[in-house]
Amino acid sequence: MALGRFGTRAVLALVLLVGAAVLPAGISPAGATVSQLSAAAHAATAGVDDVDQAVVDRLTQLHAIRGAGTDATLSGGTPLVEGPSAPTDPLTRSPVIPGSYLVTTNGVYDRRAYTAAGFDDATWIGSGVVHVTVDPAMADQAVAGLRGQPGVVSVEPNRQRQFHAVPNDPGYVDQWSHQITQIERAWDETTGNADVLVAVADSGIVASHPDLAGVVTEQVDAGTGQIMQGATDNDICRVGHGTWVAGVLAGVGDNATGIAGVNWDLSILDINTADPSLGCSGPSDVGTIAAIDYAARQGADVVNLSLGGPETECPRALQQAITSAIEQGTIVVASSGNGGPSGAANTPGSCNGVISVGSVTPTSSISGFSTTNPYVDLVGPGGTGGQPSSAADVLTTSFYANGAQTGEYVAVAGTSFSAPYVSGVAALIRAVNPALTPTQVESLLESTATDLGPTGRDDQYGWGLVNADAVVAAASGDPVGEPEPDPNFPTPSPGDDDDPIRPGGNVNVIRIASGPTTEPIPQAVQVSESVFASVGESPGPATGVRAQWGVIAREDDYADALAGSTLTLGQAPLLFTTQTGPLAEETSGELRRVLEPGSTVYLLGGVNALPAGLEAEVTALGFDPVRLAGPIRESTAAAVADEVDELLVKDGLEPASTVVIATRQNWPDAVGGGPLGSQFGMPILLTPTDSLARETAEALAARDLERVYVIGGNAAISDATEALIAEQIDTATITRLGGLERAETLLEVSGEIERLFGLTALERPRNALAVNLRRDDGFAHVLSATVPAAAFTGFFIPIEGDGGTILTQQTQDFILGLGLDTFLMGGPDLIADETGQQILQLIRETPDST
Repeated sequence: MALGRFGTRAVLALVLLVGAAVLPAGISPAGATVSQLSAAAHAATAGVDDVDQAVVDRLTQLHAIRGAGTDATLSGGTPLVEGPSAPTDPLTRSPVIPGSYLVTTNGVYDRRAYTAAGFDDATWIGSGVVHVTVDPAMADQAVAGLRGQPGVVSVEPNRQRQFHAVPNDPGYVDQWSHQITQIERAWDETTGNADVLVAVADSGIVASHPDLAGVVTEQVDAGTGQIMQGATDNDICRVGHGTWVAGVLAGVGDNATGIAGVNWDLSILDINTADPSLGCSGPSDVGTIAAIDYAARQGADVVNLSLGGPETECPRALQQAITSAIEQGTIVVASSGNGGPSGAANTPGSCNGVISVGSVTPTSSISGFSTTNPYVDLVGPGGTGGQPSSAADVLTTSFYANGAQTGEYVAVAGTSFSAPYVSGVAALIRAVNPALTPTQVESLLESTATDLGPTGRDDQYGWGLVNADAVVAAASGDPVGEPEPDPNFPTPSPGDDDDPIRPGGNVNVIRIASGPTTEPIPQAVQVSESVFASVGESPGPATGVRAQWGVIAREDDYADALAGSTLTLGQAPLLFTTQTGPLAEETSGELRRVLEPGSTVYLLGGVNALPAGLEAEVTALGFDPVRLAGPIRESTAAAVADEVDELLVKDGLEPASTVVIATRQNWPDAVGGGPLGSQFGMPILLTPTDSLARETAEALAARDLERVYVIGGNAAISDATEALIAEQIDTATITRLGGLERAETLLEVSGEIERLFGLTALERPRNALAVNLRRDDGFAHVLSATVPAAAFTGFFIPIEGDGGTILTQQTQDFILGLGLDTFLMGGPDLIADETGQQILQLIRETPDST
């Protein structure tokens, strides 16, 4: 797209500071585009020709090898916020978890602020929320030290909720729920669609149940606030609740087995929120927020929350996660609560934007346990909860109940089951009309509901009983308006209307830094810590991918490290040490942390680059050293390229058909090729500006190449050198990615990365990484950033100025409306806080459509 399509930019309020960090996977808003710069330059290669297809296939294969990497998060880090004191916690509220707090931020994530305040740990859980922990005896002092910090909106206690169920004895009964909601006639229109995704944030689902076969498409664990890979039996606490909810939503119909759910064809994202450390009695807000955030980032059509606790207000952190999910197109449905006709509000059911669902019996009268209040929107089938008969309760799938295994079906009662009934109907609506917004879906549900009780909306039934037949018919009819406004449910902090949280979407700017002054060795370690899981720790979206080997280069000369960026393949840290003396202590410590004993550690360069005694030191650490070196840097790069080919073959892939050529000395241009190498498995070869090195020519001639990327303009690689390259590669395509200035070259590379991603099922990179291209001592930091670029899929954003204070106009145009989480690679000496603030404003802005 042309740069001019964006038009003018509105001025957004400041919402950022930065720190050392977690890397949440970024999901762009619908229609957002990254590469506004490169379309014209790459018009000739815009189609999926054979060359591009080879690169696309390689990226897809490497993505699979890296496993959860692209959906993972860089771990570590922390944000800042200012706000009023946390509210008191009367006995009517949900229990507070001692020493556990939720910090709502304006996109700020600075570990130093939390450490200085006295917190033991701080973890980014999504939607601009950070979970912090501290010794309860020190909590008051730590919280007081955090409030008032730049970027801190609020600091709130983390509370534990309950699953909203009233279990009854198992038994097979008729599913009266489908008769009172008129769903049989709705099924004449649709029985669901597997393209519709409903997230069940609950106690985990046993996906092997015969009536859930093929329904659950992904399972993760969010109980601690971090998204971890789940299992087929994702009910780690054996609560049973999640499997009950899943059966109401999507028990497979018309299969001669058991029961029929609201949808007979649906995809469920199973997110376990139960935390064994809390006794498995119910989720904390930490797990719920992480689940909502993950569901929205995965593009869920609906998220079902059959849980809650009594509150007089919605915690700000929870409200922010809900609001963000709705902004991203996710319908949020929650149970109103099982507190009875007390009029008490319930969180999250009463939070703003949530469709709050109460319960009715088979006679469509309000269930005795159903919470009634001004925030109830609808009611659905929830049963009576009476003993011993289960005939008036909701029959659903089962596997566990209260820690013990059950039969395959059970009758249960509670608003926990009226909520997924409404979630299921919302999924039917999206199956018929996927373009409807969350508020339009709510409007349809409320306007077509069967009115019960007093005429119009009331606190018992809301707008009435969900009517599946009427709402599915209306979904494909006339244009849908907005729902009637609900009463505002307060949050602890005032000023919701003027608080500029996420004006352009749920994306943030986060700093990954080893300290206020950036040095190559500790910075590379910090990056590695943010990407890779520790030995013995389960790799997954919370802990990063598992490191398979290590790569070490000289800290103050970048030729070997540039070639080595491909050698990492997103599966190994790129670390540094000095030219003389022993292996850097920080580097050896990081190798021990991430590598299994016996793992390979690559040493890049000859003894003039890395000391001769390094092999013995690496061996003493319990690893297998392999030195890749030649008499000159071009031959070292060629040796690295051969090793990359071997690693790919070991993974069952063909050697790369594409290589990158960079200059051996013009680092601002050359290092820009690093993300192409690490992310796509393209070897990086080096050559002088005005000639083709013999070692490079031989490496080119020895390969069956389809494309060669030349990085930089004529000042980096001359036209004469390009002609010499052409002589070595027969019919391979040469694509130059370069501009008159270093920032232009990097933007060309980033645009090409985006273009290649656009040809895959991956659709686009997940993150952007801001790097300083002006500081001569900063290129090690740029190259260490190639590791997260590959592990989590991303590209570079160029920062200019010795202090990282300049975003060129082209860079501003490139990132306008970017819609991706962006990471500042290095401390404020490399990229100023003010620049981070400017980036945040730009990436959150919605571009003009012109």
